[in-house]
Amino acid sequence: MGYGGAIRRLIWMIPALFLVSVLAFFLSRAIPGDPVVAFLEEPLPQANTASGFFKHRDAYARTARNLGLDKPLFYFSVHSHVVSDTLYRILPPDERLAARRLAFESGNWAKVQQLRKDVYQMIGVLDETGSQESGIPYRRWQNELAFALEEGSPERVLQRIDGIMDNPNPGWEGTSLYRDFLQLQKQARSLSGKDRKFLWWPAFSWYGRENQFHHWFSGVLRGDFGVSSRDSKPVFSKISEALKWTLWLNGLALFLAFAAAIPIGIWLARFRHRRTAQWTRAGLFALYAVPSFWLATIMVVFFTTPEYGQWLDWFPTQGLGNYRYAETAFGRFSIIAWHL
Repeated sequence: MGYGGAIRRLIWMIPALFLVSVLAFFLSRAIPGDPVVAFLEEPLPQANTASGFFKHRDAYARTARNLGLDKPLFYFSVHSHVVSDTLYRILPPDERLAARRLAFESGNWAKVQQLRKDVYQMIGVLDETGSQESGIPYRRWQNELAFALEEGSPERVLQRIDGIMDNPNPGWEGTSLYRDFLQLQKQARSLSGKDRKFLWWPAFSWYGRENQFHHWFSGVLRGDFGVSSRDSKPVFSKISEALKWTLWLNGLALFLAFAAAIPIGIWLARFRHRRTAQWTRAGLFALYAVPSFWLATIMVVFFTTPEYGQWLDWFPTQGLGNYRYAETAFGRFSIIAWHL
């Protein structure tokens, strides 16, 4: 009966651990900031030219691919019928969010996708045409089109394209570039059609194992917790380093606790009728009732700072000291012990 109960409890633990893992994963993805930017090997190129714009996107996409962030979040997704099941492929996230909003505003993902494709193509055309020819500010237009990719409303996209069309140079109206912008303007206007009949029509997409959670969870099961976004070091090595000192602290605390508790307990049991033993027992119960975190804070303030007198500043407040620079093993031990 006991063996069978243990097996049943173990079986029930598996889905519970899986649900906890799912919750931890989605909480990690909800942290503010862009993890891809933190892991870039070099700063992103400036995007004020078409070549810089495409290098910017390529560097971002390459880093996201190395981190496994170019995949869908989970094994499946339930989304609006007007949003593509490949929305996760749009990088960076600002552009993905803008494309999603445009799809909701227009109700037509095909139009949004075509507009994005034509905007990218136009940025490349502007780079090939020239930098500042016949009074036409090509570079500024490239920036306007790049910003248009991050706009989440058809009105804002159209406003940026209209700003480009308001070029004071009359000579450019007969050019092929002008006609291309007219076509782009027409596409932006068509997004305001409000074709929303399928807006709340749910769609289910299955991605299989090629998703971010599976990649993350498989790594956790192998002991691979990824790399730190602060210094790009493996998380496991950072945990190992911290765990070593955590064990030292807890081991020393347990040793001191038993070294004091066992003799005091023996003495109280042997001389339990003495008045001193009764007072000691009352004092220990009083100490047991004090919240340990509060008592620890008070002790840190009193015995590791000169707040209440230099003669009370006995121990260092934090850290482990420069024990690595000690010349002897005893020197290293004394520094670490003093800090512990």
